[in-house]
Amino acid sequence: MKQAQLKAFLFLCLYFLFAILHAQKNTVAGGGEATGSGGTVSFTVGQIDYNTQSSSGIGTISEGIQQPYEIYFVGIEEESDKDLQFNLYPNPTTDKLYINFSGEVPINLTYNLFSMKGELLVQGQIISNKTEIFFEQMPASTYLLRVNDSKEIVKTFKIIKNN
Repeated sequence: MKQAQLKAFLFLCLYFLFAILHAQKNTVAGGGEATGSGGTVSFTVGQIDYNTQSSSGIGTISEGIQQPYEIYFVGIEEESDKDLQFNLYPNPTTDKLYINFSGEVPINLTYNLFSMKGELLVQGQIISNKTEIFFEQMPASTYLLRVNDSKEIVKTFKIIKNN
C-alpha cells in the first residue's frame, strides 16, 4: 500500500512540476493590426508579461512582444542636378519597360538594372527617345533601375515585375 501511495505522490509532484515549468507560455485571446492616418499598430490581446533587454551598441529587445520587421530601400531617391525630362512606363510591368525622353537624349546616357540583392542583371545605352528593356525572362520580383549620365547617377527607380 505504501508503494502505491508513494507512486501517487511522485506522480502528483511530477505533474505539478511540469505545470510550473510550462507556466511562462502565453495563450493569447486574439490580436491583429490597426491602421489609421497616424500609422499602423500590431497588438496582442491577453499577453500577460514581457521582458526588455538593452545594449548600447545593439539596441533594445522586448521579448514576448511582437517585433516589427521593416525593409528600407537605401538610395532610391538619388537624383542629380541635371534637368532631364523622362518617364518610365508601365510600372508594374509584365514583359517590357519603356524609358521615354522628351527632348534631346544626352550622349553618355546608360541604364543598369539590379536585383534587390544588388546583382547587376542588365546594362545598356540609351540612344533614342524611346528605349525598351525586356523583362519577359525575368522572374516576378522587385528591381532597381539606375539611369546614369557618364558616371553620375541621374535617377534610381524601383521597378515591379508581375507574372
